[in-house]
Amino acid sequence: MEDALTRNNTKFLLELGRGFAFVGQQVRLEINGNEFFIDLLFYHLKLRCYVVIKLKVTEFKPKYLGQLGFYVTA
Repeated sequence: MEDALTRNNTKFLLELGRGFAFVGQQVRLEINGNEFFIDLLFYHLKLRCYVVIKLKVTEFKPKYLGQLGFYVTA
């Protein structure tokens, strides 16, 4: 899914709306010596903020929200 989105990046960005810039795929974060990876990272030019996308192929679990919050804070 991640590869398909990045291959069709232009279409995906148009679906998100105006002002989004693609920053990267599997963006590495190092926090206290631990590595974490953000699946897709975008920047919204008008709002001046990052948009983090974590892709999952399973049913939603509350722990996923905590993981996403951790990435946004980092």
